[in-house]
Amino acid sequence: MKRLPLTSTPDRYQIAVTLDGVDVGVRLVWLPRAAGWYATLLDASGAEISTDARVTPGAPLAWPTAGEGFPPGRFIALGPDDYGHDDLGAQVGISYVTAAELAGL
Repeated sequence: MKRLPLTSTPDRYQIAVTLDGVDVGVRLVWLPRAAGWYATLLDASGAEISTDARVTPGAPLAWPTAGEGFPPGRFIALGPDDYGHDDLGAQVGISYVTAAELAGL
């Protein structure tokens, strides 16, 4: 399992990672009215390949699990159920479970 390098500052940013040999981007946005972080998955060119998914600890991110540009593993959010803005990257994170790890379950 690989933990994505996240931070709570700024309120909107994007990271690039390689997961199971697939280059992707993850855009994170804090939505104050919803009191939550939302993540969008991007392909290697920066085009959106998913819709916004709320970062809900203890649950997989609500992204499709197959398709062009998607890595073959799964993304899950970890941390306490009740979280605030500043918890992202500290108490709350997103981890990627590799295809090999999924096959071993």
